Amino acid sequence: WAGLKAPWPFTRYGMTAPYPLMTCGIALLIYLAFYWCCDQRPWRLPLAGPMGANPLLMYAIMGVFIGTSKVLIHLYGEPGFYIAFASYLFICLFCYGTARYLYDRNISIRIA
Repeated sequence: WAGLKAPWPFTRYGMTAPYPLMTCGIALLIYLAFYWCCDQRPWRLPLAGPMGANPLLMYAIMGVFIGTSKVLIHLYGEPGFYIAFASYLFICLFCYGTARYLYDRNISIRIA
Protein backbone atom coordinates (compact mmCIF):
# COMPACT_ATOMS: atom_id res chain seq x y z
CA TRP A 1 0.00 0.00 0.00
CA ALA A 2 3.01 2.24 -0.27
CA GLY A 3 2.07 5.63 -1.65
CA LEU A 4 -1.67 4.94 -1.51
CA LYS A 5 -2.51 4.38 2.15
CA ALA A 6 -1.26 7.72 3.50
CA PRO A 7 -3.31 9.99 1.19
CA TRP A 8 -6.34 7.67 1.42
CA PRO A 9 -6.92 6.83 5.10
CA PHE A 10 -9.83 4.49 5.66
CA THR A 11 -10.85 3.28 9.09
CA ARG A 12 -14.09 2.44 10.79
CA TYR A 13 -13.99 5.87 12.46
CA GLY A 14 -13.84 7.91 9.29
CA MET A 15 -12.66 8.12 5.74
CA THR A 16 -11.82 10.62 3.06
CA ALA A 17 -14.01 11.37 0.06
CA PRO A 18 -12.40 9.04 -2.56
CA TYR A 19 -13.64 5.81 -0.96
CA PRO A 20 -17.38 6.65 -0.91
CA LEU A 21 -17.13 8.20 -4.36
CA MET A 22 -15.46 5.10 -5.78
CA THR A 23 -17.92 2.68 -4.16
CA CYS A 24 -20.89 4.80 -5.31
CA GLY A 25 -19.49 4.76 -8.84
CA ILE A 26 -19.06 0.99 -8.79
CA ALA A 27 -22.58 0.55 -7.41
CA LEU A 28 -23.95 2.83 -10.13
CA LEU A 29 -22.22 0.80 -12.85
CA ILE A 30 -23.63 -2.45 -11.45
CA TYR A 31 -27.08 -0.87 -11.21
CA LEU A 32 -26.83 0.32 -14.82
CA ALA A 33 -25.89 -3.19 -15.95
CA PHE A 34 -28.96 -4.63 -14.21
CA TYR A 35 -31.15 -1.80 -15.54
CA TRP A 36 -29.97 -2.41 -19.08
CA CYS A 37 -30.33 -6.20 -18.87
CA CYS A 38 -33.66 -6.36 -17.05
CA ASP A 39 -35.53 -3.17 -18.05
CA GLN A 40 -34.20 -2.34 -21.49
CA ARG A 41 -33.95 -5.96 -22.62
CA PRO A 42 -36.44 -8.68 -21.72
CA TRP A 43 -33.80 -10.75 -19.92
CA ARG A 44 -34.56 -12.14 -16.49
CA LEU A 45 -32.22 -13.61 -13.89
CA PRO A 46 -33.69 -16.94 -12.77
CA LEU A 47 -32.47 -16.61 -9.18
CA ALA A 48 -33.54 -13.00 -8.69
CA GLY A 49 -37.31 -13.50 -8.86
CA PRO A 50 -37.73 -16.16 -6.17
CA MET A 51 -35.00 -14.80 -3.89
CA GLY A 52 -36.32 -11.24 -4.15
CA ALA A 53 -39.95 -12.14 -3.45
CA ASN A 54 -39.33 -12.81 0.27
CA PRO A 55 -36.03 -11.12 1.13
CA LEU A 56 -36.68 -10.71 4.87
CA LEU A 57 -37.39 -14.41 5.22
CA MET A 58 -34.20 -15.24 3.31
CA TYR A 59 -32.21 -12.93 5.62
CA ALA A 60 -33.75 -14.63 8.64
CA ILE A 61 -32.93 -18.12 7.34
CA MET A 62 -29.36 -17.10 6.57
CA GLY A 63 -29.08 -15.49 10.01
CA VAL A 64 -30.08 -18.77 11.65
CA PHE A 65 -27.46 -20.64 9.62
CA ILE A 66 -24.78 -18.05 10.40
CA GLY A 67 -25.58 -18.16 14.13
CA THR A 68 -25.47 -21.95 14.10
CA SER A 69 -22.17 -21.95 12.23
CA LYS A 70 -20.63 -19.54 14.77
CA VAL A 71 -21.59 -21.90 17.59
CA LEU A 72 -20.23 -24.93 15.72
CA ILE A 73 -16.98 -23.15 14.91
CA HIS A 74 -16.61 -22.18 18.56
CA LEU A 75 -17.13 -25.81 19.62
CA TYR A 76 -15.22 -27.69 16.91
CA GLY A 77 -12.85 -25.13 15.38
CA GLU A 78 -12.52 -23.91 11.81
CA PRO A 79 -13.72 -26.39 9.16
CA GLY A 80 -11.62 -27.47 6.22
CA PHE A 81 -12.17 -26.21 2.71
CA TYR A 82 -14.44 -29.04 1.57
CA ILE A 83 -16.69 -28.92 4.63
CA ALA A 84 -16.95 -25.13 4.40
CA PHE A 85 -17.74 -25.29 0.67
CA ALA A 86 -20.31 -28.06 1.17
CA SER A 87 -21.93 -26.03 3.96
CA TYR A 88 -22.06 -22.98 1.71
CA LEU A 89 -23.70 -24.98 -1.09
CA PHE A 90 -26.20 -26.50 1.34
CA ILE A 91 -27.18 -23.08 2.73
CA CYS A 92 -27.55 -21.59 -0.76
CA LEU A 93 -29.61 -24.52 -2.03
CA PHE A 94 -31.78 -24.56 1.10
CA CYS A 95 -32.48 -20.82 0.81
CA TYR A 96 -33.20 -21.07 -2.91
CA GLY A 97 -35.40 -24.13 -2.40
CA THR A 98 -37.42 -22.33 0.26
CA ALA A 99 -37.67 -19.20 -1.89
CA ARG A 100 -38.69 -21.21 -4.97
CA TYR A 101 -41.33 -23.15 -2.99
CA LEU A 102 -42.92 -19.91 -1.77
CA TYR A 103 -42.57 -18.26 -5.18
CA ASP A 104 -44.28 -21.13 -7.02
CA ARG A 105 -47.21 -21.02 -4.60
CA ASN A 106 -47.39 -17.20 -4.85
CA ILE A 107 -46.80 -16.75 -1.11
CA SER A 108 -45.26 -13.45 -0.08
CA ILE A 109 -44.52 -12.61 3.53
CA ARG A 110 -44.83 -8.87 4.08
CA ILE A 111 -44.66 -6.50 7.00
CA ALA A 112 -47.65 -4.18 6.90
